[in-house]
Amino acid sequence: MYRNDFENKILKASIAPNYFMFYGAEIYQVESYTKEYLARFDGEKFELSFDEYNFELAKKHLEQNSLFGNINILHIKTDKKIPQKELKALISLCQNNEQNIFAYELHEGDQKIAGENAKAFDENFVRFFETNKGEAFNLLKARALKLNLKITEHALFKILQIHNDNLYLSAAELNKIATLYENADEILIDNLVSNLSGISYEAFFNKLITNANIKNDFFNIVNEGSFNEIMFISMLYSSFLRLFKINSFSKLNGRFDIKEAIGYAPPQAIANTLKTQALSFNDEIFLAIFRHINESEEELKKAGNNGDKELFLLHSLLKLQEIIAKYRKY
Repeated sequence: MYRNDFENKILKASIAPNYFMFYGAEIYQVESYTKEYLARFDGEKFELSFDEYNFELAKKHLEQNSLFGNINILHIKTDKKIPQKELKALISLCQNNEQNIFAYELHEGDQKIAGENAKAFDENFVRFFETNKGEAFNLLKARALKLNLKITEHALFKILQIHNDNLYLSAAELNKIATLYENADEILIDNLVSNLSGISYEAFFNKLITNANIKNDFFNIVNEGSFNEIMFISMLYSSFLRLFKINSFSKLNGRFDIKEAIGYAPPQAIANTLKTQALSFNDEIFLAIFRHINESEEELKKAGNNGDKELFLLHSLLKLQEIIAKYRKY
C-alpha cells in the first residue's frame, strides 16, 4: 500500500497488523512512519539496526515469554535485504502469536530488491516515494506540530530551501530548533540554522560538484548524531538524479521548465542554481557519476563492520570529484 492508505487504514484503525514492512525512496518517511507504527504498541522492545542484524537473536526475542505479560516488539532497521526464508520465519512467529510485533524498516536503494522482501508480508507493507515540494512541506509541518513548535510557513519553506528540499535533513533541523525555541520565523531560521548545522547539505553538495575542498565540511556532517553512510549516499543519488531530470528535459524539449522536469517549482534563486548545475553536466558524466555512486554503495554494504566506513566514504567522494573534473563541460 501507499502512504495515504497506511495513514487511513492502519494508523487510524483501532487494531493494527502485528507485523509490517516499511520501505521506499524517501528516508524520512520510512523512518518516521515506522516509529508511528511502533508507538501503537507497549511492550518489551528489541531493536537490531543495520549491521547488528542477527536472525537467531531476532527469532529468540519473539520466541521468549515476555516479562509481566507484555508483548514482544522486534524492530529491524537495515539497508540490506534479509533472506526471504528468515523473514517468513519471523512473520510466522507473529502469525502464531498476537503478542509478537515485528516492524521491518528497510533502507534498500534498489526498489526491486526491496519489493521482493515485501512479498513475504502479503498486504502488510507500505512503500514510500520521493515527495514533491507540497508534500514535503506538509510532512514537515506535521512534524513541527508533534514537536509543539510554532513555526511560520515561510520558515518551513526556508528550512527546505537550505537543505535542498531534503526532507530527512529538514526534519532533523526542526528537531534541533524545537529543543531551543517554542516559536520560529524566517528571521530566526536565517540566523540560526547555519550555526546549528555547521554546513547545510545544499552548501556541501555545491562544494562537491564544484571541486571545492570538502574534507572539513564532510567531518562536520559526519559528527552529527543522525549521520548514516548509506542514507547519505541515497541523498547524494537523489540530488544527482534531480539534476539529470532537469538536464534531460531541457535537451528533449529544447526549453528549460523546472516544474515540468521535477514536478514542482522551487524559489527562483534555487531554480537558477539547479539550472546552472544541471546544464554543466552531459550524459557521459551523469553515467559515470551514477555508476560510481552505485559501486560505492555496494562496497559499503559489503564492508559491514569491517574497516572505517567514514574514511571509505570520504575517499569515494574525492574520487567523485575527480570524475566530475575529468568530464565536466565548464
